[in-house]
Amino acid sequence: MQLDSPQDLFNLVFSSKFLMSLVTPDTVIRSAVFNNLRKRDKGNRKTMSNIMGYVSNRSIHVPSTHRLLRLLNAKSCERGDRCWGKNLNTGKAMALNRNSTSRPFGLALCDKCVKFGTTKVPYSHFSRFQQGVAFHNWNLLMDPSRDPKSDQVNGPLLEVLELQQIENTYANVDDKKSALEGIVQKALTNNGKFCPIHYEEKAAAYHEMYENSEKEADETVAAALEVDQQKYIQRRDERIAKRMTRIRSIYATLEEILDDCSLKDLALDCQWLESD
Repeated sequence: MQLDSPQDLFNLVFSSKFLMSLVTPDTVIRSAVFNNLRKRDKGNRKTMSNIMGYVSNRSIHVPSTHRLLRLLNAKSCERGDRCWGKNLNTGKAMALNRNSTSRPFGLALCDKCVKFGTTKVPYSHFSRFQQGVAFHNWNLLMDPSRDPKSDQVNGPLLEVLELQQIENTYANVDDKKSALEGIVQKALTNNGKFCPIHYEEKAAAYHEMYENSEKEADETVAAALEVDQQKYIQRRDERIAKRMTRIRSIYATLEEILDDCSLKDLALDCQWLESD
């Protein structure tokens, strides 16, 4: 199964339980990467790149195939009743920013949840650029999110409290990193869908699928551009040939008109530029 539109794939997959069982992570990833491949609208590809950035850094719970597809097609904040932008009259969570292609912390969050539901830490915080820690906009942290329906934990692996306690407790950077590794393993064991070993295998598999899709997409675009270039050269040569035919016809007519003219050679003196 392969569709190059996450929206079409979403509508197809969730139309029956049987199709839901067939879809794979690779199918979802490829639908985002290959969507609008040669057009300016690269929103889905950028969204997938943002999610895979967190997966590559091993800083979020690896989303399931269905969740990955929902993240690509999300239209409103996934925090539901806990959404900072929820409308009490309609009971609906705030819509996502249509111009944004990011999924902060591997979550579908509205602008107000990002503004009021995150914790800003100093740029000197030890956890910045550390594997296992999910950041948004370089200095924003957020706690993991538990889905009330499935009771699964999504988003960041670690709580902000844990990171700040490490920052407060240890002065040595190596000690902080060692403590960070410990709480990452603990988070995966207690809250993750996979044990630490299986988590690493799953994250590595997702990353490999994404890298392969990106490489194939770039090669497809390069091949298409090469074909376009060849077609352009062919059309250009045809235009030149037609132009030169008209010019030689005009030249031949002038030769006939100036046949008896004493300055014929001077008047018709020229240099033929066949390639122009």
